[in-house]
Amino acid sequence: MSTPSEFLTTDWILSQFAADRPSACRQYVEFVYEGFDQPSPWDSLRGGVLLGDDEFVNRFQPRLTDKELLAEVPRSQRLAHRPDLDVLLADQVERPVAAHEAHVVWGYTLKEVASYWGIHYSTVSRMLRQC
Repeated sequence: MSTPSEFLTTDWILSQFAADRPSACRQYVEFVYEGFDQPSPWDSLRGGVLLGDDEFVNRFQPRLTDKELLAEVPRSQRLAHRPDLDVLLADQVERPVAAHEAHVVWGYTLKEVASYWGIHYSTVSRMLRQC
């Protein structure tokens, strides 16, 4: 049996498509079908929590920075605002410095940094010792 809150949620969702329920239902079905051939939005999540472009993610950076120290929040979510490895490691003349920033400052694993460059993670570890 449905609860009143389920009806309210359904009504609100349908109200985003049209004012009358039959039209809203048709438009909702069309909306769902249009999404079938689209890539999954889950693949684009940053840190498992943020979905949006760089500008959107950057707007949340101040709120997320405070959470970096909370051990209860999963690491991937605490660092959802971090720059992509493409930004941190591409076109870097000083690989040890870039590796240090990616690993120590932004929390990327040695394996993630190594995979980006196509080298072994122990090589990245040696680079970090140079810093």
